[in-house]
Parts: sequence; C-alpha cells; structure tokens
Amino acid sequence: MEFSGFHSRTVCEKPGAYGWETVGKGPGLTLKNESRLEYDGHLETFLTLTAEKDTELSDVSLLLALTPECSRYMMGMGREGGQSPGSWDYKWDENFANNFVWIGGVNGGLHLKLKHTEEVWEIYNYQKTGLPDSWANCGNGGCRMEFSESGANLRAFSGPRSLKAGEKATFRYSLQITPLKELDSDAHWRDRYDHPGDRGIDLDAAKAGGATVVNLHQGQKENPYINYPFCRDEILKPIIRRAHDMGIKYKLYYTVRELTTHAQEFFAVRSLGNEILLDGPTFRIAEHFKEGFFEQEKTAASTGGPWLCEHLPEGYVPAWQTLLPDGDFDCSVATVGLSRWHNYYLEGLSWVTRETGADGIYLDGVGYDRQIMKRVRKVLDQSKEGCLIDFHSGNNFHPNYGLCNVLGQYMELFPSVDSLWIGEGFDYEGTAPDYWLVEISGIPFGLMGDMLHRGGNKWRGMVFGMTPRCNWPEGGSPLPVWRLWDSFGMKGCTVRGWWDDQCPVKVSNLDCKATAYVQNDRMLVSVASWAEEPAEISLELRLPEGWDPDKVRYTVPFIEEFQEEQAFYPGDSLKMEPARGHILIVEKLK
Repeated sequence: MEFSGFHSRTVCEKPGAYGWETVGKGPGLTLKNESRLEYDGHLETFLTLTAEKDTELSDVSLLLALTPECSRYMMGMGREGGQSPGSWDYKWDENFANNFVWIGGVNGGLHLKLKHTEEVWEIYNYQKTGLPDSWANCGNGGCRMEFSESGANLRAFSGPRSLKAGEKATFRYSLQITPLKELDSDAHWRDRYDHPGDRGIDLDAAKAGGATVVNLHQGQKENPYINYPFCRDEILKPIIRRAHDMGIKYKLYYTVRELTTHAQEFFAVRSLGNEILLDGPTFRIAEHFKEGFFEQEKTAASTGGPWLCEHLPEGYVPAWQTLLPDGDFDCSVATVGLSRWHNYYLEGLSWVTRETGADGIYLDGVGYDRQIMKRVRKVLDQSKEGCLIDFHSGNNFHPNYGLCNVLGQYMELFPSVDSLWIGEGFDYEGTAPDYWLVEISGIPFGLMGDMLHRGGNKWRGMVFGMTPRCNWPEGGSPLPVWRLWDSFGMKGCTVRGWWDDQCPVKVSNLDCKATAYVQNDRMLVSVASWAEEPAEISLELRLPEGWDPDKVRYTVPFIEEFQEEQAFYPGDSLKMEPARGHILIVEKLK
C-alpha cells in the first residue's frame, strides 16, 4: 500500500532531542509517524494507522536493511550473540521478554526493540502485562532476518488484521545506533575495581593491589540494608574521605528492584497497595546461579525471612533475604517495574551522593527503564563530578529468565553506563570468540568491562582487555596483568582487536585470536586459543609506519601465573595450549 501527501511538523527541538510528526494518506487509511531522536542515538517511533472505512490488511511490517560491515554479528530474539546466522525467525511468546535484536559490527550497528504502546518494563516475561497487541496480533506477528554477503534484511511483521472505520492500530518501536559512545580504553586501564563481596572492603588491601575503585555491597556493616544506604551516612563519611585521600573512588550498591523492610517509609509504601510493592507469587529470589535452582518446587510460594512471616502474612513477594554479620536480618520485598517510587530513589541518590561524597553506584541488574536511567545519570553528574555507574548482571539466557541476552536487554540504558561486569553463569571456557565479543566484552557498544564467573579466563580475557576484579571471592587475581599494564604503559594506546580490519596481527590458526594495543614506539600483543587441541602458531605482524624491522625487539615477558619468559624472534612459532595464551611485547629501538 502506498501513502502520499505527507506533511511534517517539528514538535520538539531541544539541545538533546528533536521530535517530529508526519502524516500521510493511503487507500482508506491515515498513517501518522511520531518520532523522537535523542542525543544518545536513540530513536523512539509510534506509527499509527487509522481506518477511514472498514479495511482488511494482509500485513503491517517494519523493514530494515544493513550493510555487510554492519551485520557481521547478531544477538537477541532468542539467539545467543555471535556471528550472524544465515537466517533467523522469531515468534512472540509471553514467556519470553526477548523482543529485541542487535545486528551490527564493532564500528556500526543497530538495536531494534518492538514495544508495547504504553510504558512497560518487564525484564523476563509478559505473563502479567500480555504481549503488545499491534505486533503480536494474536500469534500472527514475528520477525524474519536474512543474512548474506550483501548485508542483512529484517522484516518485523504483524500478519493479517481487520480495522473497522475509525479504529486505530499503533506500532511502537525503538532503534538504538551502536556503538553508543567512543571506546574509552584509558578509563578502563585507570578504573581498576576491588570487589570483595561479602568479606567487606579493606582499603589498605585495595590500595596495595593497585585498585582505584571500590564497590560497597549491601549486607555490609556500612551498608546493611538493600537499596537503602541512608542509615549509615555518618559511618560512611569518614571512610569515603579516607578512600579519597588514598586515591580511591568509593561507590555504593543502590538499585530499586527490592526494598528493605528496614526502610522508614516501608509501611507508608505498603499502604499504597500494589502501586509500589508487588503483590503475589510472581517474583523468585534471584539465586538462579545456584546448582539445582531450576529443579526446585515452583508451586509453593516463598515466604522470605521470619520478620516477613510475622508482620506481613500475605500480600507481598519476598526478594533478597540477608543474615547480617551482627545477627540482624535484612528482609526485602520486590517492587513493581515502574512507579512513583523511582522519584524517591532519585532524590535518595542525590542525597547520599552529596552527603557522603560517594563516587557513583554499582547496579546489580536494573529495575527501571531508559527515562529513569537518564535521570540517574543527570542526578549523579549534578551532585558530584566524576561519578561512575558500574553495571553488572548474570546470564539471563535461560527459559526461566526470558531467554534474554543481557547486553541486548539493557542496551537502551548503556549510554549512561561507564563499565560492565558480565557476569555469573557466563561460560568463559566453552564459548567462541565471537560470543565473547558480543555477549561479554561490551566493545561493540563502546564499553569495556571485567570478568566475574570463577574469575574468568585470564588469557582469553586479555584479548578483550578484561581481567577479574581484585579480591573477588570466586578467585582469579588481576594483579599480575595490572602490573604489566603499568610497566608497558597502556594509557593512550589504540586497541586493534581481531575483529578490526586494521588489526596489525594475523594468526596462522583461525581458532586463535590476537589483539594489539598500539603505542607510538611499542605494541602489546595478546593472543589466546579457542582451539580444542594444542596448536603451534605463527604471527604475522604489520609494524607501524616508520618502524625499521631491523630495529625492533620482541619479548615474551614473565607474568606471574600467566606465562614464563621466553625468547622470541620474527618467524618464531608459539605453542598454544587450549584455552590459554601468550602476551608479546614489540618495541621500536632507537
């Protein structure tokens, strides 16, 4: 069907946003486009069809086409991230809130999310809200993606429908351009995290290890109650001042998915019914990385801690329950996805940042949408210079958690985020390098991060500039690699990974990948194996312009618990064990 006679008008023009409205006519239909493009590359669109007479439609589809460079990888709509397949089909299912897809390369891509007309923020499924009527259309809707040497073509279809005279159908979607920001590798080399978990923060140990940022978890004596860091401000102030004197940033665990029953406002909030607090057995305590979690009995409702049983016999959903070191018990209950409570959360964030001098927040998942996240970023920036937002999530690619790819699930929020920590349940050993790039590293989206699950794989991690976090109880120490970063001088280097056509290193074995961190007079080459068997590889190095091949030194340095020192000359081979690797230093001699 063709539309004509379009006329447009500007409806919003601000420093950070431009909105417009376009209306056109077709046979028996009016098409209205309401769109808003914002500073972070996010485009929100409402397309509304209004029938002027009874109309039968065979389909309403959204078509997208991407170039070969911008369609190398794909993630979402029920598929784990990695190299793009030949094709992929998606059908709506209320059990899975994975109605998003990212298609792209490291230097360009597009994230699409098909949305409800109204504001809905459901992380795992749509059992409560139902599917968007326009796109799902009683099971007729879906998405078809085809990939070839000429690029990618996506068709989000809704199937046949009938519209009565005067009836409307609104199709809402968002597009997010990637990368979301320029990759700030210098910030990554600088912001080194100490994250001791339940053991509590030891500033002296963090400083000795070379950490420059610490995250204070809930459940600690300085921050005992989840998402309520307001009871220990007088204790926090001198601790944070001491951290600053030591050159360490000090951040707080502060999210909004749960609310502690220790909150002064708890019973006032509960008096509002289910406006802010969830009511019913729809939330399960998030310990889904524990062995056997998914095999447990699901019909019996969880009760939570003893205080909940005694004081709230019904009408609540238990969330995190923490036995504190002093014998106290922090019981919390789940909150709804979006509510007026977010205004309190934001004002609380402003207050605790200004009062204590905290340097930002650690987000363990996110319980709010893009609009709230933009406000979070603004509140922090206005409250204190240099605040950081650190995002963490476990692996949600499981049927119980919506078969959701974490980086696709939260993509709209990431322009406001500074770093990633991905995450429990991610497989660092049995997955391919393209999976690492798309699902774990953050690099295609302009972010860098650290490894978590069992300390990660230090050899493969360094191909993406990743280490585990200092003092994390699951093991894996970043200290030997951090010392290498300092001795080499990572600040100001250009990152050229195996995914980059300009990478100056080629590896003879396709199952081994290399990344070069390039300075004017030196280069750090990290190479790791994804091969199943031991391999012997050769490296083809393209030296930077102006380097004399006869005046170059090659070194495989000793790195504690990483590699032994060995001689290396041009043309030499490297022996690669499965899931291990080497770091090579190439220096220009004067």
